[in-house]
Amino acid sequence: MSGFDALIGQERAVERLKTLLLRDALPHALLFCGIEGVGKAQAALLLAMALNCSAAAGEGPCGACRTCRSLSAGQHPDLLTIAPEGPLIRVAQVRQLCATLAMKPYAARTRVVIIRDARAMNPEAANALLKVLEEPPERTVLILLATQTGDLLPTVVSRCQQLRFGPIPRRVLQTLLTERHGVDPDAALLAAALSGGSLTRALRCSQADWRARRSWLIAAIGLDRPEMLGSRPLGPLLAVAVMLAAQKDWIPEALDLIVAWLRDLLIFRHAPGRLINQDQAALVGRAAAGLPDEALLQRIQAVAGAQRQIAANLNPRLVLE
Repeated sequence: MSGFDALIGQERAVERLKTLLLRDALPHALLFCGIEGVGKAQAALLLAMALNCSAAAGEGPCGACRTCRSLSAGQHPDLLTIAPEGPLIRVAQVRQLCATLAMKPYAARTRVVIIRDARAMNPEAANALLKVLEEPPERTVLILLATQTGDLLPTVVSRCQQLRFGPIPRRVLQTLLTERHGVDPDAALLAAALSGGSLTRALRCSQADWRARRSWLIAAIGLDRPEMLGSRPLGPLLAVAVMLAAQKDWIPEALDLIVAWLRDLLIFRHAPGRLINQDQAALVGRAAAGLPDEALLQRIQAVAGAQRQIAANLNPRLVLE
């Protein structure tokens, strides 16, 4: 596939971009919102190609001309990318960007700036960016990538046209995993169900070591025998919290796993065919008898609260404990 057709599972977003291009109505700043792994960065790059393609006209890039190849390889001088340095996008990075944007594009018809993980901008960086958004340079389009608008300053959001990228449908993900990535069909079915609509996460979930980590987590916190949760010794559970806190990148995924497992326990008695952890249906069935619905809902709410606290940058170890 070439052009915007390569963006799988995002038909609404693609149609919106094509319409803006055909009408020559593209704004100077766009905010692409959606979970990781749904194509936001790919869409930003394809848009940069469409704006500068030497061969195609109107609604998409050819992907084959010299300009498209240069942009696709990340080697074009007028494709500027800002990403977090460590946990943050710092004000010095944005000031350097502003200095670059004060000059005319080197070769492109339209210079494109892609700001990855825009929520990582600290307040000083976001305020520095506001000057660019309020007085946009000519022949320049800025594209901010974020999970949700609430992660950014309202003043930044208000100066961008928003485009939402939804989760990729489960069946589409399953097909992508098997046909493009060679994943076994059974593993692809499970990975697509656990991914939440993210191809990036689906690829992680399709790995055997990932499934082993899931089994360890479920057993370590006692979700294979939920009727025992209230009587388990505190020490081993605190040890699990310490181990998870040491793997910060895995914490969000681990909490998602816990919620998915609790959700399966909750619905097993009512709709066993809709389990996420289909490969563990027998274990889910045995464990589901251990807790009433109200107790499972309370635990789901507790984990959801922990997810909000970690997203708000509270100490992960304290939250997990």
